[in-house]
Amino acid sequence: MANKVISAILNLKDNMSGGLVKAAKNTKNVSKEMVSATREVVRFKNKAVSSVTSTAKSFAKLGVAVGTATAALAAK
Repeated sequence: MANKVISAILNLKDNMSGGLVKAAKNTKNVSKEMVSATREVVRFKNKAVSSVTSTAKSFAKLGVAVGTATAALAAK
């Protein structure tokens, strides 16, 4: 009985490892493309963050300018 269980486990391991080896070989070809795509996504994210930060700074400056102009008009 134990021999049958061990044999079944070893056969299962052999059957599964072949598929895993094939999958690993296929990912080697994809890895360069995945790295490239990841870099593109990171560049896009950095540009988007930079744009949002720049826009927020511009609105802050505009708010200060409007506040200063409103204060100057109120003082007259």
